Amino acid sequence: MSVVSISTLQDALPEPGPSLSVLIASLADAFACAADLYRALREREEGGWKEIERIKRLPHREERVIERIEIRPLDGAGREKRDSALGDADEESIHESAVLVRKELDHGTREVGQQYAVGDAQAHTQIQAEIIALQQITIDIYANFFGRYGKERPIAQHIAMLMSRVRNTRMRAVEALTNQYHRMYIPPPQIPAPVIHTRDLSPVLDPPRLHASSLRSASEDTQIVQVQRQRSVRGQVMRKESDMITTMSGPTSIISNVNRHNLFCLYAIDLQDHKSQPLADAFFPEGDGRCPYCSLYIRSSAGKSWEVFKDSDVRGKERKFHIDSRFVVKSHREGGGFACVLCSQRREADTVTEDILSLIDHVWVDHTAEEYAKEIDIKEVV
Repeated sequence: MSVVSISTLQDALPEPGPSLSVLIASLADAFACAADLYRALREREEGGWKEIERIKRLPHREERVIERIEIRPLDGAGREKRDSALGDADEESIHESAVLVRKELDHGTREVGQQYAVGDAQAHTQIQAEIIALQQITIDIYANFFGRYGKERPIAQHIAMLMSRVRNTRMRAVEALTNQYHRMYIPPPQIPAPVIHTRDLSPVLDPPRLHASSLRSASEDTQIVQVQRQRSVRGQVMRKESDMITTMSGPTSIISNVNRHNLFCLYAIDLQDHKSQPLADAFFPEGDGRCPYCSLYIRSSAGKSWEVFKDSDVRGKERKFHIDSRFVVKSHREGGGFACVLCSQRREADTVTEDILSLIDHVWVDHTAEEYAKEIDIKEVV
């Protein structure tokens, strides 16, 4: 069983005044310690090993001694057996956290230069705070559970506390790096689009690209954005040979199922995998509306929802649903656009849209009320 050393945790924080890259390396060490602790807790919870007490009598003495023995399952060769089932999504998420943060640091260093890897005072303070917070929760859990200090808690509660801290640390560390990128990045001078001359010598310019900042919501002032009921005729969608659907809100592509990591942003996958995880601070009123991982600007804020109607089994009645902003955020793709979570989870093909309204339009037309009921971020209004 992996045992976390408190001295290892305390040594993870470097001397005062390190560069940002050194701090990120220290954060990776803290994530590694958290992963070791998680594995130890899971082994104890899953019964990977157990402690028994054996009472034996010492020769020529009346005292009885309680001997503690660890019983671990062995494989056919007599080696300690590891339960592969313990390598679950949460443990993978902890290991990916260090990779994700490092990837953000490398991206900023490539774009900005070595000064980004050195970092500024604000980023140093934020990353150091996250290292200390993650170390502290790891030490507290270790001391409470394995050292039996303080009030003993159930293993599940320890795991929940640890995973909550890991997710918050990962999110805030990436957010700190992203904010530093915005402070340091100086965009290069714009180069005019190339002009291509055809045979008639009339200039043809490259078509404009869709930028993340051009995403628009149906309403900026109201909290509920209604999809008009009169558009029920849209239920008769014709799929062309090119597998493209042209909706009233923009193009929607139907593609065969692909790996989630190629379809969604890593932060979107994190929201999908952890149903109770709230949106990042960036999506609240004081935030900048940018994904803490890929920096995509998403024109949606916490508390906002889109209202759609579906026919009821009762004639003349309709069922009303609210599609929460969290559904939109967890559907976004790194680099722009959205992919339908419902299709990804329950259909043979994935659906990719250019903007939020196209996504909502697709969910309204191509999915059923029964599918809505299984989605935590779509709620029926009774």
